[in-house]
Amino acid sequence: MTARALLVSRNLLRSFALGQTSLERPITSLQFVSSGDGYEARTKGDYIYISRPSDRENQPWLVIDLTDKGPLRGLELEYRFEAFTRIARISLHMLDRHTAVPNSWRPFHDGSRISFQSSPRFGGETARILIESRYLGTGSIFAFRLDRSGTKNIAAVETDASLFRSAHEQISTILLTTPLPAAEASEPRGDAVELTEQLPQGALQGLKFKDWYDRILTSEQRRFIDLSLEHPIRLVGPAGSGKTVALVVKCLRHLYDAANSGKPIRVLYLTHAMSTVLLSEALFDAIDDSDAIYGALPGCEIDITTLHSLANSHMKYDFGGFSPLSLDGDAGRRRQMEILGGILNHFVKQDWITMKAGCSEPFRRYMDEAPSSQAQRFFTFELLNEFACVLDAEGVRKSPKNAQKYLKDERRTWMMKLDSAQERQVVLELYDRFRNELRQLQAIGVDQLISDYLNFLEGFKWDALRESQGYDAVFVDETHLFNRQERLVFRHLLRNDKKPAVIMAFDVRQSPLDTFVGISSATDESVNYWKDTKLGVVEKVELVDVFRYSPQISATLASLDGHFPGIHISEDWPTYVGVSKTASGPIPEAREYLTTVALYNDVFPRASYVQRKLPRRKKVAVLCASYDLFDQYANAGQHKELFISIRSRDELPTIVHSGKRFIFSLPEYVAGLQFEAVFLIEVNNDEIPRGPYSTSARRKFLSQLYLGASRAERMLEFSASKEHGGLSDLLNQAITEKLVLKIE
Repeated sequence: MTARALLVSRNLLRSFALGQTSLERPITSLQFVSSGDGYEARTKGDYIYISRPSDRENQPWLVIDLTDKGPLRGLELEYRFEAFTRIARISLHMLDRHTAVPNSWRPFHDGSRISFQSSPRFGGETARILIESRYLGTGSIFAFRLDRSGTKNIAAVETDASLFRSAHEQISTILLTTPLPAAEASEPRGDAVELTEQLPQGALQGLKFKDWYDRILTSEQRRFIDLSLEHPIRLVGPAGSGKTVALVVKCLRHLYDAANSGKPIRVLYLTHAMSTVLLSEALFDAIDDSDAIYGALPGCEIDITTLHSLANSHMKYDFGGFSPLSLDGDAGRRRQMEILGGILNHFVKQDWITMKAGCSEPFRRYMDEAPSSQAQRFFTFELLNEFACVLDAEGVRKSPKNAQKYLKDERRTWMMKLDSAQERQVVLELYDRFRNELRQLQAIGVDQLISDYLNFLEGFKWDALRESQGYDAVFVDETHLFNRQERLVFRHLLRNDKKPAVIMAFDVRQSPLDTFVGISSATDESVNYWKDTKLGVVEKVELVDVFRYSPQISATLASLDGHFPGIHISEDWPTYVGVSKTASGPIPEAREYLTTVALYNDVFPRASYVQRKLPRRKKVAVLCASYDLFDQYANAGQHKELFISIRSRDELPTIVHSGKRFIFSLPEYVAGLQFEAVFLIEVNNDEIPRGPYSTSARRKFLSQLYLGASRAERMLEFSASKEHGGLSDLLNQAITEKLVLKIE
């Protein structure tokens, strides 16, 4: 008999979203199934009920229509599980205020209904799913339709109310019945990964706040946690030193203290990318023993979100006929680079010839670079940084006077290198075309969103709302991903300027896009990042102990650190002092191949072999250090069945359901995660273009290597292809000192 509805408890949805429970069997089959690891299954009539063993009826449920009109049965098997993953997250978004939704899913709200894409744009499935909250006056969610027609008026789409009512009204009695027996144990398939084991500093399920504070955290982490919320604090340390876990525990500490004292508190936990929101939510859930993030502590509120989602919630662009390119800072910047790249290529073909003569030779060389080349990518990013931190910030296009001032004023050391007024005129022309392109797309770029947001935060409306909607403390994770303009936002979000409680965790080495460094490629001068925040004196706490990777990997990272360009930022980019607290492991290796094809055919099968030999909760990653070659690998067909490709940080949640396939991605897309083994490929000399921006390019590439290598816990391997310049000279010192073994 075919089931007509599937009902999932909210507690089980949370467990699934955190990767603690696998529901692959019931979701892919859509049939009556036995109980499984972490959930109990019951059936009554045409309905399937799955819940946590401790669940009771007094909680919302997700009801999924399993008929042909419903959101799952009409999907091909390969898209069904991804669709359910999205339904689960959207449902939690409706049920728990803090749960964020990736903008790449294209969610559309209409009253109590939301429609969203059923699978990633790379998947080839274009259907949208419709769900409704508080359906029929209940607190539950109804996922009721798979729409391939592109319906605009989702409020008018009919639902099967009798199906929902019949299934939902039996919840109280069904939980009193005996669950179906579990299936016989079989060889572990590795179809679930406990995300908590991938969290910063190896957070394990079952360890709560008191365990962390009393037994696990270092003295420096506890000192940081015990500091009051009277002044700003910056927490600095290398990858794996437990910055995020210390940030989360400190946040919870102040929530608990406020609840115990009876004093209301509003806290903001701010990130740059949606993937960090997801990881942070998982870490909060693992450590929090009071359900503080779910609103269980009276008078205590916490928002866990991206800066751009927060800005959009205040600016309400979705209701103005256009929308932000993305609410994920990382994804939004990449989309901006695509748009500007197209504009730049068209400009070079049409109008560049008339302006070329007045520009310097280095500027002309970068303008004439091949489309999508590594050199053009770096140049495009420099342009976008100029747009965001100079032109938008100083309102250059608001008046002719500002434009003339821009053309004539002396350049500051952190700005893009522009030697002549003609070069600045070219930048202004590209800026105008970029803004016009956004208007044509009925979109706003992430940098323009922040510029508008700063104006809003400095206006009368926010001044009136600040006391009620502002925060008592702002916690910022991965501060190194925020540019100069974005860092200005932090202080405006506080209720009280006299107590600038902004707590920021960062590691400059993990900023592959240079947004935090924010200085031109030519400069080598002192920079004060914290002056930009206008927070006053910012107390510093530094962590040195690392808990993620072996001493051998730590030594390799120390060697890489010695190559970072000489930027006099002293205490904010200190000499690498990571002290590994984990067991010894193998010495990292380096291999060189004649071609990319040869590299692919050797590394990918070996990575798959290592993955299959590991316990199911240990993961392997192949990380590509080359943007140009990444898509070539991701789209290759021969070994496609061996891996899951992560093409953006939005797709990180799929890792927990990757089974025995390894992960293939770019280093920055998996920031915050750890893997038993990392194969860092295409570490090539050709990745650093020569020219006036080579210092910036070298720093960015080195950050990619540092970020990728620091994802490895036990095994690390570098590889390169001779057709792209061979192994980067950044590895020479480590190879000479035998910190990395070159395999001939």
